[in-house]
Amino acid sequence: MSADIIWATQAQIAEAFGVTVQNISQHILDIYTSKELSKNRAIKKFFIARLEGKRQVEHQIDHYNLDLILSVGYRVNSKKATLFRKWATGVLKQHIVEGYTLNKSRLGQLAGGIEDVHRALELARQAIDKQENKDLANEVLSMLERYTRSLTLLQAYDERGIEAPRGKKTARKITYKECVRVIEELRNDLISRGETTILFGQEVDNGLDQIVGSIYQTFEGGDLYPTIEDKAAHVLYLIIKDHPFSDGNKRTGAFLFVYFLYKTNHLYRKDGEIKINDNALVTLALLIAESNPNDKELLINLTKQLLVN
Repeated sequence: MSADIIWATQAQIAEAFGVTVQNISQHILDIYTSKELSKNRAIKKFFIARLEGKRQVEHQIDHYNLDLILSVGYRVNSKKATLFRKWATGVLKQHIVEGYTLNKSRLGQLAGGIEDVHRALELARQAIDKQENKDLANEVLSMLERYTRSLTLLQAYDERGIEAPRGKKTARKITYKECVRVIEELRNDLISRGETTILFGQEVDNGLDQIVGSIYQTFEGGDLYPTIEDKAAHVLYLIIKDHPFSDGNKRTGAFLFVYFLYKTNHLYRKDGEIKINDNALVTLALLIAESNPNDKELLINLTKQLLVN
């Protein structure tokens, strides 16, 4: 098995479904003949070492990918195959009706993992219901799927006793005056395009100054929010939820979030892809705006997980 897919021999498939190798071989031939799957993509040869007498001899053995295994499972006539089809149909039904599928056995081992994901999904539904653009649902579920994978990854790290990723630190800071300047530039640009008014980004009661100061708080000689991920997540959350501006808090929060990541060289992944694209960022801002204050830690952790490479 590789990181992406399962490969199995005819003998392994036969054992899984409780039939003979000859039966599996005939079904594979039928699948190729009907052009349901391409032989070139469904099959791969692996070297397998076998003991022949006193010698170990390597043989090239055909292995079949997950697509073919599933296809065979829907053709085989056996008790095991029937149980497999019932299970697979149940998973497919859940995915079609609910829009997502979760590995509960893996997530359930992580304290609070499955509960956090379900709470996040409920927040997503609430945010979507209040928006006219229902296409955001796909972005929400895509983003939460990445969060689910992160939880599973952290569990895998824990099982092997390896320390989980803790984010990155940086000496680069953004200042309050710097934030005020870029917000003014953003306001002028939006006004020139007729997309806002002079009220956009106007600070109320030094709210922005307090937020910028809060992400650089120290406690007993150390940063309260030590990593880039910590600081960025709190910038986004606090601006959206604390409303430091008379207008445009979601847009300003998202803008300063991206600006902070850019200035700390943390906006892009190693392959050059942006960590959170425009649609995902809009979705994340909506989730935060519509969330209950009790879910602050959940939303902060969600944002941080999306930023970890």
